[in-house]
Amino acid sequence: MYDDGFKSITNVDFSEIVIQEMQTKNQRRKDMSWQVMDMLQMTFPDATFDVVVDKGALDALYSEETKEIEASVDKMFGEIIRVLKPDGTYLCTTLAQEHILKKFLIFFILKGYAIRLDVIRLSSDDTDLVPFLISVQRRDPKLRGVSLADGEDTTKFAKWQDAMSAVRSIQLSSSELRKLRRIGTGIIARLDLHSSDASSTPRFHLVVVDRKGAKNQGKVAVFIVPMGSEHTWMYSSDEGLLQLAESAQRQRLIVVTLGRGHQFGSMEEVQSEISPKIREMSLGVKEKIPFLATDEGIGKRNVISTFKMKDESQAFVEEVVQNSQKFRRLVFESNSNLIQSEVRLDKNNNIDFGFLAFEHQRVMAASLVFLGGKLLSDPNIKFSVIGLGAGTFPMFLRKNFPGKIDAVELEQSVFDLAKKHFGLKEDENLQVLIADGLHYIRDLAKRGETRDVIIVDVDSKDRSVGMSCPPQDFVSEEILNDLKKITGNFGMLVINFVCRSKEIREKVFSILGTLYGEIHELKVSDDDVNKIICAFGEKRSSPLPLTLSECDAVAREFSQKLKLDDKFNLSELVAAFDWPADQQPISRDTTSTPSSSNNTKPKKKKNNKKK
Repeated sequence: MYDDGFKSITNVDFSEIVIQEMQTKNQRRKDMSWQVMDMLQMTFPDATFDVVVDKGALDALYSEETKEIEASVDKMFGEIIRVLKPDGTYLCTTLAQEHILKKFLIFFILKGYAIRLDVIRLSSDDTDLVPFLISVQRRDPKLRGVSLADGEDTTKFAKWQDAMSAVRSIQLSSSELRKLRRIGTGIIARLDLHSSDASSTPRFHLVVVDRKGAKNQGKVAVFIVPMGSEHTWMYSSDEGLLQLAESAQRQRLIVVTLGRGHQFGSMEEVQSEISPKIREMSLGVKEKIPFLATDEGIGKRNVISTFKMKDESQAFVEEVVQNSQKFRRLVFESNSNLIQSEVRLDKNNNIDFGFLAFEHQRVMAASLVFLGGKLLSDPNIKFSVIGLGAGTFPMFLRKNFPGKIDAVELEQSVFDLAKKHFGLKEDENLQVLIADGLHYIRDLAKRGETRDVIIVDVDSKDRSVGMSCPPQDFVSEEILNDLKKITGNFGMLVINFVCRSKEIREKVFSILGTLYGEIHELKVSDDDVNKIICAFGEKRSSPLPLTLSECDAVAREFSQKLKLDDKFNLSELVAAFDWPADQQPISRDTTSTPSSSNNTKPKKKKNNKKK
């Protein structure tokens, strides 16, 4: 700085030895002064300096998150503000570790300062962390806030939390890029790239897939996933991505998904925008890197609505076109690789309520044949569906069966969205209750009310327990006992059950075995942990359909009268149940060990949809 013309520089350090050494090294710089001083208690008068430069002092001081150190950081910041002139600037070089950056932003935002973070891109591999230069100035209130500059791109943030997220993304990206300088095996990195428009949602998602043994094939290629197809098995599962990389015949395939809430132009514009980042992970390839795509190009996805959930996360309603067919979907930001709900639209944008998008819903619908043809004609049949989602399954029941349906949903916002975008309509046959499903079950049992069919289709927010559907409380002994009271001896309990824990599964079936006389466990596909549990209070006998031929006859009757989609063949689903060779009624002795006695045939995975 001195040699560049900034002559009036005062340097301070609490170490007398350091000050003496620096004075000796800088004897020729006559106008620069050196003083032994504690930066937490500086002796300079107020408003002395135009600029205060901190070259790593904050990082050294704030090495641990303790109350004592936090108090020292407050003193440091306070002294910097005191010695700065009113229009002065504080410049801080930092590695921007999360606790340091959070403290920095909150302190100076509350003091009314404008903050700018500049990314310092280094070629050195000494650290995974990217250094930042943070400048702090007093500004007109209209100019206050936090901005981030990375090369030519500058982003202004409405919330300091969004700035934190952007810095975290840059740090993670830098760390991941170091790993990508050599070829690996399998999926070696997943990266989110943000845009410069202050959006909190990533503009691009990248998955890097390596094939170490593919030496005689091309080195690097990029595959652009068409918008609307990101949930398909090929692009959302590890196995599918590995197959895609093999078919591309490259040592490294970089799979790019286009983020929601962003606008994209042509394929050429997407390639141009993302190419600089691709170069950083291209294994030193100098020639042009090929971009691969399907005939759909970048595809089409129109986000028609966004809304916030109770936990402040976002949800999206979007429309996509696949194979000339339009679909409307509900997707949660917290799990954007899964479709929560989906409906099919005709050419006039009307919803087809006979279409069920998810395999587990189709198997649940197939299980209804166990109750026989009375479902098609008896208006007194009572259904309860715990878990509304966008209302697709309750509306399927309403369209096809004359019975009465209660649907229970915890969040009012989800109910409002289902009415506005997914065609949910209440009438004398379908009522929606905004309530906790557990409270609803307890209240029904306490009042002695009964249901012919009660369906539990609820996601769990806690993925750590090894069961993602339903939440554990719904399969507790207390709740299953209440469900048994509600369905009685001849009503049917249906549970969408997704469990990877052998211990939890055995415990659930142990409880079911003591309460129910007949239990069916229907697999959604052979390579999936998703199963549909159907349970009856007592082992049934004729005239209810129990044998394959009887159930097949009901399935054909259902399919004919319901005019179901060709892909939704109830007879095929029923035939796929693992029927006993002698065609005896399916049942389970209440003392038997849990087993998968009734399974559907494996189905080719098409979409990574809600389970």
